[in-house]
Amino acid sequence: MTVSGGTVNNFDCTGLNAGYPTSCTYEKNQATSMCTQGHCTILTCWNANSSLFIPPASCPTDPQYMQVRLHENCSAQVDGQKRQCDYDSTGGQSSKAVTLSISCDANQTDPTDLSCSVTDPYTVIFKKQCVNPQQELDNQARCTINNQLWIEQCRSTGNASTMPDCTVMTNSNLMLGTLHCDSAASCTIKDADGTNTMNITCGDSSGATNSSIFCHSDVSDCPHIAKPTVTPITEATIACDAKLIADMLMYGNGVGSKMYTIHTCLSQTEIEFVLVGIGAGSQTGFPDPNLPKEVAL
Repeated sequence: MTVSGGTVNNFDCTGLNAGYPTSCTYEKNQATSMCTQGHCTILTCWNANSSLFIPPASCPTDPQYMQVRLHENCSAQVDGQKRQCDYDSTGGQSSKAVTLSISCDANQTDPTDLSCSVTDPYTVIFKKQCVNPQQELDNQARCTINNQLWIEQCRSTGNASTMPDCTVMTNSNLMLGTLHCDSAASCTIKDADGTNTMNITCGDSSGATNSSIFCHSDVSDCPHIAKPTVTPITEATIACDAKLIADMLMYGNGVGSKMYTIHTCLSQTEIEFVLVGIGAGSQTGFPDPNLPKEVAL
């Protein structure tokens, strides 16, 4: 590596006059970074269809693409020694943006009489059908997902938000957890014993059409040890699965289609997956044998 630029493994950096780069490009421009005194923001884009990272400048607004950000802190590059780097995900500093498309039918009469579907970046579709035969807001409604992939037993809270509380169950009636919303913009998912919790906050969805509504989850996504497909919620995934985030958003969606972009902090396994994918650093010790092997974001 030289003062003007150089190569370490699969990335090129410039501006090393003071031992720190000012910018880097990674693995044929699959990622880029801008840096200040060893603190770098790495940007890339994940194509869920091709399972490849592409240059961030080419990242379309199409839902199959995810914008990915890594926060990197590195030591100075001195006397030819390797720079030591770590990656911070606290407060969403390292994150991904997942876009979900939700569409609800026009024939629904209240939030417990719901017919909606959600499509994720991998074009996996989940359909939710709720039935409230007596059409009374305080009655329980039974919701099935993809013909009883899992079941939600919901009851309207009766407040102005009209967002019901739901118990999530397997199709054999084993309780997995609960869904609760204080409003259409603030929801909580808990596992059965309340040990694990995921909170989702969103911007105002009223009047939204083609533009995406931005949301934030305070929990990293579940590890993807296989490319996402139509799979049920389990006790292990209920408080980290984007499928249930979509479930909550359906109640405030209203008639028609809306886009939701969910920002989640990256887990350690996801950070390793991104670093390997873009060819950053020596990657000594990657992947960690004690962590699940990630194959998709």
